[in-house]
Parts: sequence; structure tokens; C-alpha cells
Amino acid sequence: MAEKTKFIGVGKRKRSVARVFLFSPGKGKIEINGIDIDKYVPRESLATVIRQPLNILNKIKDYDILVNVKGGGLSGQAGAIRLGISRALILVDPENTPDSIMILSNTISLNTSIKKTGKSDNKIMKYTLDNILLNFSASQSRSSDVTYSGKWSETYSGKFVYNLTFGRNNYIKPLQWAKDLPFIGKSANDFQFYYTPSSFKTGMNMSEKLTWNETRTGVKSPETYNFGLNRDLNLDYKLTNTMAGKYSWSGQSNLNDYRGYILTALKEFDPGTVTQTSESFNTTYNPAILKWMKPSFNYTANFRWSDDLTREGQNISTQLRFGSNFTITPLQMIELIYKPKSTKKTSSANRSRARSRNRSRSQPEKKKEETKAKTSFNPLNTLHGLFKRINPVSLSYTEIFLLQTECILLLSKFL
Repeated sequence: MAEKTKFIGVGKRKRSVARVFLFSPGKGKIEINGIDIDKYVPRESLATVIRQPLNILNKIKDYDILVNVKGGGLSGQAGAIRLGISRALILVDPENTPDSIMILSNTISLNTSIKKTGKSDNKIMKYTLDNILLNFSASQSRSSDVTYSGKWSETYSGKFVYNLTFGRNNYIKPLQWAKDLPFIGKSANDFQFYYTPSSFKTGMNMSEKLTWNETRTGVKSPETYNFGLNRDLNLDYKLTNTMAGKYSWSGQSNLNDYRGYILTALKEFDPGTVTQTSESFNTTYNPAILKWMKPSFNYTANFRWSDDLTREGQNISTQLRFGSNFTITPLQMIELIYKPKSTKKTSSANRSRARSRNRSRSQPEKKKEETKAKTSFNPLNTLHGLFKRINPVSLSYTEIFLLQTECILLLSKFL
């Protein structure tokens, strides 16, 4: 009688721990805690789980197996025994590893984008194809692990972006005629009115994803399918050199009803079931009226509507925000009334001439000037020096209004 070779494998699953002794050659006998497998495991599905590594290698009758297992329930023990048998089989034939303990992964992906690189002189091309970006990506992934024999995932996405940026010289100066007016002449001359937006951007992104899993017991999970559409629009407009505004809009849609009919959805321009929309508007105003005071005003409005499709009702929220800031520079205030003479040093030539003149002066004249400088006192100089030490003062005021409601639609059926 041929001597049997023993191989040992240990498996853990949940709270169960199994120690497996595999003897080769054998006749396919499996005992668990001294009890035959068919008596220890009353459910045929659990017995199939335990024998799975042997069935994959077509060696169900080649080995005898003794198992000591403890902890957990029968389902956890079956998983632990299966893992222990798989690890013992690796020792028997390292080149023929059972798939039940291998983590396999295979992914294929494709990503491509189209964008015109050069700029055209043709006006039609300049405002169309030169600003369009197209992108398409696709990926398929299949993997397996201890729990799942197959995990499948497919993802497809397409993106369209149109981005148009206007030049910086797209303005006129309508108040140049008032440049000689007192007080407001300079501000009027510098006033700029922009007749085109700063930039315009819009885009659309469609994504489709399908996933499903199959356990090693042969149970296949329901497919998870998502087909979504995201749209967005952004507009930046600098109305004048002191006022600017930004507007943005975005929307999300569910296109699961168009599964397999993407071209039909595009042909009919049907966004599907809208699940969320949001809008935002922001404007800033920084008037330059007074040199010593620089005001700044900001206004923001946000709106959001959403529907999760799991119940009859939507969520609506609105937010309004107004902010103002005034920066006051005390030094420039006092300089409107009094500005001392500049104390900057003259050039070397002027200094040399001044030294020659000073030498020609008599000693009594010098003493007389020094005495006059000490006795003279100008309070405006002192006030100017005091204000010069004061940093600009900033005053701010902000007001926020928030409204959030939940709208529940009551559907009535009239007979």
C-alpha cells in the first residue's frame, strides 16, 4: 500500500477557523470534526462550496481530507474549509493554483479626445471648431476574489465642451468728452464699458455604467445600471471696469429609460428625467469715486432644486448674500487739505551747489536760520505725521438670507 503524503492548509472566514489535512493519494473522503461531510453539512449548497476547489481542478476523488473547524455558523465554516482546502492544494501543485483563492483582475480601457490645435483666420471656424473639445472613454473590468467568482463592470462616457474667450480690448470709453470736468473728469475719462462677455463656456457629459457580481456559490446579484447626463453653462461678464458679474447653471438627469438607445436620446434632445438643477449669480461693484475711500459691494444669489426619485417630492433651497466693505485711508484724507513739501534728497549736482552756497554764507546767517527752524511750529505737519502712522481702516457689513423648503407633490386621481 502506497504511503500517503499530508498537506496542511488553514482557512478563516468571518468567525470560523478551519485546519485542513489533505492526504494524497485518496478516494475523495471528507470528514469534518470526525463526521462525514454529508452528515455535518445538511445543505447541499454548502457542501458544493466546500468541494468547489476540487471540482475546479477535476480532482474530487484524488484526495482524502480531514478538517478541524471551530467558531461561527455553518456558512462561515464552509467558507473557511474551502479556503483551507485551496491553500493545501497549492502545496500539492504550485503551478495549478485554484481560482477560489486567487485575486484576478483584468481591465481594458480606451480614452481619446479631439481638439483643434491651430487657430483659424476664418470667423466661422474661429467661433466654432476652434473652441470645441470632444472626449470619449470606455473601460471594461472583470475580477474575482475569495468571495466572488466574477465581478463585472462596464463604463462608457462622452464629453462635449465649448469654451469661448473674448479679447481684453472689447470696450469703449463713452465719457471721454468729460475728462476736463472738475472733480470727476479723470474718473469719467477712465470709465470703460464692455460690449461682449469675458468668457462663455458650456458642456455636456454623458456616462453609462453597468455592474454585476456572482458569488462562488453561483448566486448572481441584480445588475446595477446608471445612465446619467450632466450639463453646465458659465458666463463671465465684466460690464464696466468697476462692475463684473458671473452666472452659472448646472443640471443632472437620469437616462435609464434610454438604455441601449443613446443615439435616440441625442437625436430627440431629450434630457431624460431631471434630478437636480442649480443656478448661481454673483456680481461685484468697486466704484472709484473718492481717493481716500474705496468701497466694495458684493451680491450673490444661489438656487438649488433636487429630486432623488425615491419619493414624491423635491427639495428647494435659495440663498441670498449681500456684502459691503469700505476701506478708508486717513493719510489720503488729510492730504486733501494739506500735503507737506517733499523731503527727498536732491541729486548729487544739486547737493554740491548747495554746499558751495552754504560756504559763502556767513556764520551769523546760519545761526539765525537754525534758530528760526527750532522756533517755527506747523500743527499740520504734526497731524500729517500722526495720520501717516495709522493703517487703512476697513468696515464690513454682510447680510445672508437662507430659505430651504421641501415640496411634496400630492397626486390626485379624478375618475
